[in-house]
Amino acid sequence: MERLRAFSIWATALLALAGLLLLLAGCEGGKPAAYEQALVGGAIDALATPNPHIYRLRDALGEEKAALFRSDLYQESSLLVGRRERVAEKREAVMGALRALARAEDFVRDHEEESIRLVAARLAGKFPESAVREGWKAIRTELRLDNLLLTQFIQQGHWLRSNNGQARPLPDFQRALAGEYLAVVRPKAVTVLPGVR
Repeated sequence: MERLRAFSIWATALLALAGLLLLLAGCEGGKPAAYEQALVGGAIDALATPNPHIYRLRDALGEEKAALFRSDLYQESSLLVGRRERVAEKREAVMGALRALARAEDFVRDHEEESIRLVAARLAGKFPESAVREGWKAIRTELRLDNLLLTQFIQQGHWLRSNNGQARPLPDFQRALAGEYLAVVRPKAVTVLPGVR
């Protein structure tokens, strides 16, 4: 299933009604520079693409020709994932990684300007610093394990089950979460409540 399927269904329908061609970056292959060239050159009429490409495209098209959508309702999560037995075997490495992430979170919070400059320097040649600065506004870094993540897993599980024609019970997502490791490093970051289904 393509990454942007929910977006692609309604966006493609709306744009097709207007006689416009939509390209979903990441779904059609190719490279971001080719998307930019196709859009600026008029080969396609619209483009749906993730950060940070949207800011480079806005700069290429001009503010008056680009419509950017950003919403606080959208949440993207990065997860540390491993088989429970391997995580237990590598407990010290897992704890070290979590401590490093906690220090990084503190650094970003306490030294925002320096953090932006470090990321911009790392991405130099790929993205201008202005794109990093613009994208930074949409990011909230937070090391946590909470009911929002658990609820997302459950909702996505229900959606997958209803769309794949199988009536299997959902896995016990709560049991799969290993909050005990993060609770040692950042006790207040673990707020998963028991019994959420």
